[in-house]
Amino acid sequence: MGFVFRYCSVNVLFLGVILSFHGFLIVQSQPQNQSPPPPPSPVESIFPPPPPSFVLNQSPPIPPQQTPPPPQSTINDNTPPPTSPPPPLPSPPPPPPPPTPSPPPPPISNPPPPPPRAHASPPHNSRESPRNQPPRRLRPPSPPPPPPPPPPPSRVFKQSEKSGLNTGKTVGLVFAGFAAMLQICVVAFLVFKRKQLLRMTHTY
Repeated sequence: MGFVFRYCSVNVLFLGVILSFHGFLIVQSQPQNQSPPPPPSPVESIFPPPPPSFVLNQSPPIPPQQTPPPPQSTINDNTPPPTSPPPPLPSPPPPPPPPTPSPPPPPISNPPPPPPRAHASPPHNSRESPRNQPPRRLRPPSPPPPPPPPPPPSRVFKQSEKSGLNTGKTVGLVFAGFAAMLQICVVAFLVFKRKQLLRMTHTY
């Protein structure tokens, strides 16, 4: 019996916890599901609602009377006078007349012949005096031609050149002959010595 009583009490406690948790969830979900109250109308915001004790006895509130519009004369006084229409735009000026064609240029005439020169005066008569004749311009005398240059001393230079060449040739020939003589002597000396050596070898 004690075991059954304990088992029943545990079940009751468990059910109580579940129910309390479920009720707590329902209470929290109710304010979220409810729609917010509608906003008060402007008439109600102007006129406060009557107390609940006199709602049944009093008649419904009388709507406010609308004020009549002001007379038109006052409106006309306050409004500015109508502006006058703008003046019409001036008409555009007439187009200028087309330019008249310019007259053709006159033909180019040949230039007049140049006047005769002053020095080409008509010939004077032989009877006129020399005073009336214009003075003649005297040309300056031309400078005398330069004197011809003196002839160069070609003969002296040639003679000295020939003498120099002769002395050089002679000196060169002397040295060439001396060298040839030395070569001949050397060759003869070598031939003579060779023969002596050959004789000495044959004797031994």
